[in-house]
Amino acid sequence: NFNAKLADFGLVTQINHTQTSRDTDNIIGTPAYIDPGYVDTGKSSGQSDVYSLGVLLLEIVCGEKPIFQSDGGNSLIKKVRQFHETNTILEAADKRLRGHYDEEIKKVEAGLRCVHQDRHQRPHM
Repeated sequence: NFNAKLADFGLVTQINHTQTSRDTDNIIGTPAYIDPGYVDTGKSSGQSDVYSLGVLLLEIVCGEKPIFQSDGGNSLIKKVRQFHETNTILEAADKRLRGHYDEEIKKVEAGLRCVHQDRHQRPHM
């Protein structure tokens, strides 16, 4: 019913104000929302938040939860990229949105830019 609820947004960790990174052995959060770059380097940045936001945007438009895969991938990102590459992005969207919000759905590219593998290619908040 379009009632957004946000309880867990990607990376949850505690570091003190003098730290710039920490070990990734004990990451707390929903794996599908965590920036793979953070997992690789142990360094969080604003671009890590952009990644999580991008996953959330894709989830809202598609109406399905992202699933973290054993290969480190994200099922939802893969799905949306495939539809985007074949110029059939409307097929990725939640069926309840189609026909009513087609122009807005086409703007899902913003979500894809947020989850770009190269964090330097992601937009800034």
